Amino acid sequence: MTKALFFFALLLPSIIGLGQSKYADVVIDSFYSGANPAFSSFYGTNGNGGGIVLVNPSVCLGNNPWFVSLPKDSYLTIGFVDNTIFDAPNQDDIFIQEKGSAAELADIYVSSDFGVSFTYFGQINGGVTNAIDLQDIGYTGLVNAIKIVGLDNNGSSPGFDLARIYGIDGANCSANAALTIPDVCQDSILDLRTLGGGKWEGSLTADSLLVTQDTGTKYLTHIVEDVYPICPNDTVLIPVSVVPCDCSGTPFGHNEVDICGICQDPLDSLFGKSCLDCAGVPFGNFTYDACHQCLSQDDVTRCGRDNIAFIPNVFSPNGDGLNDYFRVYFRQGVVGTVVDYSIFSRWGELVYRQSSPSLRGGETWWDGRIHGKTATSGVYIYHIRVELENGELLEYSGDVTLLR
Repeated sequence: MTKALFFFALLLPSIIGLGQSKYADVVIDSFYSGANPAFSSFYGTNGNGGGIVLVNPSVCLGNNPWFVSLPKDSYLTIGFVDNTIFDAPNQDDIFIQEKGSAAELADIYVSSDFGVSFTYFGQINGGVTNAIDLQDIGYTGLVNAIKIVGLDNNGSSPGFDLARIYGIDGANCSANAALTIPDVCQDSILDLRTLGGGKWEGSLTADSLLVTQDTGTKYLTHIVEDVYPICPNDTVLIPVSVVPCDCSGTPFGHNEVDICGICQDPLDSLFGKSCLDCAGVPFGNFTYDACHQCLSQDDVTRCGRDNIAFIPNVFSPNGDGLNDYFRVYFRQGVVGTVVDYSIFSRWGELVYRQSSPSLRGGETWWDGRIHGKTATSGVYIYHIRVELENGELLEYSGDVTLLR
């Protein structure tokens, strides 16, 4: 009973979040016989010539350079919390490494109930690589514990030098239900099937969906079947942290949905403004017309294309200061630029042209001269392009009469 309680005390902290390992990962039982009076308890070394020192028997777990020596009648029972070994066909199943070449001996026992009962496998020699096949003794159960008993005091570190124990690839139950779930947002639905295969159980689950309502730590049971039928299901209790999230799904974030339905930082200059019309109404239909008036789109006073610009049909370049230039006038409130200004004779000859002339100075408007000479009175043709403040381009064509 004491042995079983000791084992499960070691097991419980390991059950959540560990990755699958083929190495032995827990010491279930240990006994130092005192057959080497130079040491009062277990001893060993890291194998790098650092000398023999007292060690914890757990140095034989996992994959590291240390070993523990087992002088005559000393033993260790090691277990596999995160793995189980079975008799795989046509191959060896368990590897037990002994350091050194003094051919120390040990008896090996295997167990399927974590060391409560054992089946004797046989004797192994420390002077060779020890790969054992459960088929040699007709063992058909699962192995989750191995007992190694030292049989002599040979070697520079007297006794069987136990370094590493693991299940050989192909003879391991490999289903792994241990995983980490990142923070889950409150009031969200998470498809657990995207996290890993197997079955999910728990009060929060329904049809493999995790439905979160209250914040806090919740627990799910993840059950995964091994590819080998002989292996048991791997079952792990997995904690899930349900936290409040902002509208962008960021845990403990501060983004909010504004009146425009957009999730963004309340300190953003566009927060609550991106859907406002020019009158400040959310999703309203007021827009600026061509005269830069903020009006409803169905307002009859909106500025139309036809009355944006006024182009006279006659001008008199006689130097009296009145109507001496052929120029374009914009309706009040309209912001625009003349980007092309071309004048032609009645026979289609280009007589004057400017691009983007100034609207305030008269020097770029046509003053009734052609190549510096006074043009004759008569009818001339114009083609004018205008760009409004909103980028819209308008074109005007017609005739103007030059009077002297």
